[in-house]
Amino acid sequence: DNMKAKLALQGLEAIIQSVNIPEKGLLHRVRVGPFSDPSQITKTKNDLVENGFKTDLIKVNTNAAQ
Repeated sequence: DNMKAKLALQGLEAIIQSVNIPEKGLLHRVRVGPFSDPSQITKTKNDLVENGFKTDLIKVNTNAAQ
């Protein structure tokens, strides 16, 4: 929740995903996006890194059959 609040102060909306990993326990991922413009992706990632956040780029397939 603290990280989500810090991102909000930077103007980014974030969501928290919780996952239970065997032998590691409950972990929380904080995600921002989605972004479709490559320049927006690069700028946001660079801004996050400059502010001390660890970033990973995740491509989501929005056309997948459900």
